[in-house]
Amino acid sequence: MDHFGYAGNILFINLSDGKIEKKPLDKADAEKYLGGLGLNNKLAWDLIKPGVDALAPENPIIIGAGPLIGTMVPGAARVIGTSKFPLSGAVSAGSGSMTFAFNMKRAGHDHVVITGTAQKPVYVFIEDDRVQILDATDIWGKDNYEAVDALWKRHARCGSISIGQAGENLVKFSLGMVDKMATIGRAGFGAIMGSKKLKAVLVRGSGGIRVADPKGFMHEVNTLFGRARRYPLHSAAVDYGILNAGGSFMLGEEGPYGLSAYKKLRKARIACPSCFIADKDMLVTPEGEFSGMKTYTHSFGMVAQTAMKGQIPECSRATRIVNMQNRYGLCQQEFDGLFDLLIEATSKGALSEDKVGKIERNYETMHDLIEKITFRRGVGDVLAEGWVETVKEFGLDPAKYTSHVKGLGTEFDPREKGLGTMEFEQLVNPRGGHHQSGGSPSYNQGAPLEMFEKHAGRMGAPPEAVKRIMDSPFGFNVGRFTRYSEDWFAVFDSLGICIRSQNNRFYSADICARLFSTATGIEMDKTALMSAAERVWNLYKALNCREGFTRKDDTPPDKWFEPLNAAGSEFEMRDYFQTRKLTREDLKRLLDDYYDERGWDKRTGCPTDEKLRELGLDFAVRDMP
Repeated sequence: MDHFGYAGNILFINLSDGKIEKKPLDKADAEKYLGGLGLNNKLAWDLIKPGVDALAPENPIIIGAGPLIGTMVPGAARVIGTSKFPLSGAVSAGSGSMTFAFNMKRAGHDHVVITGTAQKPVYVFIEDDRVQILDATDIWGKDNYEAVDALWKRHARCGSISIGQAGENLVKFSLGMVDKMATIGRAGFGAIMGSKKLKAVLVRGSGGIRVADPKGFMHEVNTLFGRARRYPLHSAAVDYGILNAGGSFMLGEEGPYGLSAYKKLRKARIACPSCFIADKDMLVTPEGEFSGMKTYTHSFGMVAQTAMKGQIPECSRATRIVNMQNRYGLCQQEFDGLFDLLIEATSKGALSEDKVGKIERNYETMHDLIEKITFRRGVGDVLAEGWVETVKEFGLDPAKYTSHVKGLGTEFDPREKGLGTMEFEQLVNPRGGHHQSGGSPSYNQGAPLEMFEKHAGRMGAPPEAVKRIMDSPFGFNVGRFTRYSEDWFAVFDSLGICIRSQNNRFYSADICARLFSTATGIEMDKTALMSAAERVWNLYKALNCREGFTRKDDTPPDKWFEPLNAAGSEFEMRDYFQTRKLTREDLKRLLDDYYDERGWDKRTGCPTDEKLRELGLDFAVRDMP
């Protein structure tokens, strides 16, 4: 069967018995679930047994690449990794970038499914139709940079997903690293690979992806690139990165983390295939105790954030902390949250030094904790299990000392800048305290009200839904808005497009529908595309309702309702426009509105049988609790 946009195959690899099988992609499934995230979800429904342990051999790793990857669509490079994750116990989908998905499609595979557990450390090498399970004993114990450099020396440059020592030691917030530069699966993707004795997956492809209507497709692509070139902040984003595209550097010109420091460190900007910005940095420390140290980040802001978290005045030392986290494969966000927990608990006398050691905001403490967590030494063995087990082991009150949802730490605190969609999304995301699929104008503070109405329409929300969103005493209804932010995210992760604001700002539901239609030859207008996205997200939610998650798991952290003491002031949770303080009852109503907008059961927080049938997910009705 001819496939346009899609490679046309799903590759199955069993590490226990070495069996390798290639099956054709079902074209009807491609139309129904789009690809990437959507088809990963369908494969997860078929392959993940409810209640399976995340680190069991039967728990699959499902890697997906959408139909626009391998084409010239701006930013089409997203690789999606789906599995049951150990930190949360949820069926989750992590996404990364760089060249892995591009190579996977060129090798002829839309999805790769890995099951089983090897008897000894291995890596998988995929080169077009040739698939090998190879001995990784010599690189087991090496960090991400060392291991991938050794593999690239052996096989030449190719797409890679690898783990460091944190993944090998089953740290529950260990990551996979893509091409040494991007991360995937902060809730324990690395630990899942480690449990399978899988050090890395490499892929190189020499084929190409055909599109059904080259003329129509290139018209859309050229229009997008033209708009990108005219973007006023394009040159600033290219020069200084996505977090500093406003024209002035995030932390000023001078100082240890200012523009001058960044210029000294930065040796190269690195782009994903078809990216018009290049949003990754290669940083090389020019002098001092870490002279010559090479680090890859998606933003110098990661270094500055680490410096502020640990009160580290030396840029080289903050860069060293980021370097360690990347090499070992530790999630920076989860580490920072646990670090804050220890600081707060020890300062209040709830944890003694004899239990956790001396905990201070400095380089030495952060360095020591990273080593202990990665190699599960002393207190690190407890912290490696994540938020829930840490407070349980130390007898801490979770209401006082944690800010997580479903075991996954929250990054966006609504006490800091108000309750926008990024903050609210952390409650309802099936993964847990994850924010990426809640992107909207509320990502930045101070967006005008009219921008929300315009953005909702651009994301494909129908006019009657836009009216419901804007009919709110808070300016806009964050619960109802979030539903469409999630569906919009489902489009991007299913088609394979980068969701970062500097990229997705040029897209609309209409444009995405035309790209899909001209690439695949499957005619789909905006309404049909957003219906498919809704189907993708409902199946994502149903996967986790099947695992036993309900509305109670969408409960806001208790800390959100306590004043935040910072900079000598107290900050309370307020709506995005700062018009009023929000109460537990306000959050309850907003959750009700979210479930109502989705057509879900407000009591359980799960899709109703009627909604699943409406979306053609009758099989899910049969298996739901």
